[in-house]
Amino acid sequence: MKLLILFNSFSGKGYKDNIIDYLKDELKDKFEVIDVYQTEGEKSITEKITADGSNYDVVMTVGGDGTVNEAINGIMRLENKPRLAIIPHGTCNDIAKSTGNKRVKKAIKNIKNDLYVNLNVFKINNAFFAYGLATGGVSNISYKVSKKAKNVLGKNAYYINSIKTVFERNPKIKLSIDYDDNNHIEGRFYLMLAINTRYLAGVKVRGWKKTYNTSKLHVVLFKEQHRITGFLSFVLYVLFGYKNKSMVIFDAEHLKITPYERVEFNTDGEKFEPRRTLDITSISNELEVYCKKKIIRLEKKREKKADKEKDTID
Repeated sequence: MKLLILFNSFSGKGYKDNIIDYLKDELKDKFEVIDVYQTEGEKSITEKITADGSNYDVVMTVGGDGTVNEAINGIMRLENKPRLAIIPHGTCNDIAKSTGNKRVKKAIKNIKNDLYVNLNVFKINNAFFAYGLATGGVSNISYKVSKKAKNVLGKNAYYINSIKTVFERNPKIKLSIDYDDNNHIEGRFYLMLAINTRYLAGVKVRGWKKTYNTSKLHVVLFKEQHRITGFLSFVLYVLFGYKNKSMVIFDAEHLKITPYERVEFNTDGEKFEPRRTLDITSISNELEVYCKKKIIRLEKKREKKADKEKDTID
């Protein structure tokens, strides 16, 4: 088997602890060929995988959520898709945590034991994301925080900058949203989240009780309100699952989002600026990712339930 290690030298933790040498040593009995590519700038990982990814059985990201997002955008463009391995080496590592790769040793163990599952991803116009889409409110924090701040404060840098947004002017987010079977909602919102994750900014999302890695995005719209109440609603929802009348919540496999003003969106922690309507669709059974055993058991349980429901309908 052939492995391509993709290392992001600009990730939150930077290059230290000789992690690449450690990974090569740990996996030398698993892979006959181990090549290493160090990022050369924004989107270079996507470009590297698009060009050479089909030559490998597995591509491994060493970085944070942005690194994983770049890898997914490369893999999903290939006809022969390599499997994805995630080594957590960023600031929050939400995708790694959601797939049971919280620590480096655990991630290596999952690879050695050939534990993997199909990861649902979402196509957004001509790009892809794995766990989250957001706009408004605190959605731009992940790319506003400087690398220096992340190196010093870790994920606390995100939390501190989130609090700063309370003192900033409210974002003007007017959206028209169509989803699934001719459902429509339109209005002004403080914040929009569309997630398929157990973790957000390193914190476990208590507001979403459903199983991770479904084919549907869990959409939460916080209606337009004062920035203080909007921020508190967001924090209470994530930390404690608290809901109120200012929130609109639904699940959807397909979304069409039209912003009335030019606004920024966040996909897996990366800035995404659409020039037109966002067309978001769910894609299943195309990308394999190494994960912990519990997720495989949950997937089998879900498939069994789906087959049972299908038989009942037939």
